Amino acid sequence: MKILKVEFTQAEQELYTQICFQSPSQMQLSDMDLKISANAATSLTLSLLNRKAIPEIRIRYFVDPALNIGTKMSHKEIFEKNGTSSENIFRHRHFLPYLHYFIFGPDLPKETIDVFSQIVNAEPFISGSDMPGLRKFVRYETRKYRLDPKDACEEFYKLALECGINNDLARMLRDDVRMVR
Repeated sequence: MKILKVEFTQAEQELYTQICFQSPSQMQLSDMDLKISANAATSLTLSLLNRKAIPEIRIRYFVDPALNIGTKMSHKEIFEKNGTSSENIFRHRHFLPYLHYFIFGPDLPKETIDVFSQIVNAEPFISGSDMPGLRKFVRYETRKYRLDPKDACEEFYKLALECGINNDLARMLRDDVRMVR
């Protein structure tokens, strides 16, 4: 399985260039810049959804409560619980990491993604007996690239799901990365 990057239309590319993916606390943005970014993020998300350009597993990660570890609500339901619904979710600054994931996939080094995918693709089906090698690999890669385990664990979880690994085994990999010291 190859991890897909969403291809943009020309209009979507123009919208993408208007979006500030860094948090407002990381850079000084005017209210107008934030509004432009929010409007562009909303339009881009709607366009990608309308043309079904986002891989299904990435949308499922956002809307399926079973894929949001630590709660019984989906990521989308958390926005709704906090008073943000429909298209306003796409406008919210906390939605930007999800939009980034929708477009680019797991935020891990390309080499890590490629090797992980090769390991998974070498097997007809990933089962518990394949996990010791995968667990060792994700811990090694976390250390090798000095990834923050708190962030990397979720990215490896997403990668495992995108590679077709079932949720229980993907969670096992996530937990292993989270414990890296």
